[in-house]
Amino acid sequence: MLEVSNLSTYYSNIKILKDISFTVQRGEVLCLLGRNGAGKTTTLKSIMGLVDKVEGNINFNNERISKISAHLVPKKGIGYVPQGRRLFSELTVEENLEIGLLTRKNGEQTINKVLEMFPRLNERLKQVSGTLSGGEQQMLALARALCIEPTLLLLDEPTEGLQPSMISLIRKSVLELKKQGVAILLVEQRVEAILSIADKIIVIENGAIVFSSTAQKIKNNPKKLYRFIGV
Repeated sequence: MLEVSNLSTYYSNIKILKDISFTVQRGEVLCLLGRNGAGKTTTLKSIMGLVDKVEGNINFNNERISKISAHLVPKKGIGYVPQGRRLFSELTVEENLEIGLLTRKNGEQTINKVLEMFPRLNERLKQVSGTLSGGEQQMLALARALCIEPTLLLLDEPTEGLQPSMISLIRKSVLELKKQGVAILLVEQRVEAILSIADKIIVIENGAIVFSSTAQKIKNNPKKLYRFIGV
């Protein structure tokens, strides 16, 4: 599915990521943990082609995507929910979803399937997205990404700032996508937010991988991560 090999990334001449390698398979959730500024978001942006310079290889479904233009990456079936949601706040819920559909020219069947996952959005299709609650906006950002029917989904801190009921809904959505065979690369800072859904965990510090493990091993001894994430 996704194979990242010896990835180094630069903003201008500043090296941010340093020879990162990992894989994500179909139906697998890989979580990237780390403090603020560690390089987690840059890893996702590198996959999406949104950084100045990339060295190494990013392969998706046996195709190298590290050299293609950013606007072509979603057309390969990679959905991206950035930190901060990045909705078109002046457009309605329905219009935001339609933008997602346009990426791969999907239609009514796709949007109906997405709205089944998020019935609250179905009730708010004509509402301007900027007037939604924070949790509803996060739902919409995820739903818009799902409108491209991704086989790989990148999520950047999807539970940040949400109340417990919304966090539970996002987790449930991730587990449903995992069951459908979607590969998921999830950025988080909080261990407790991901242990119930992750298969593998990687910790990034100063742009490099400093720890990796299966989630099951961490469940048995979460203190292993404390020195990396400061909890």
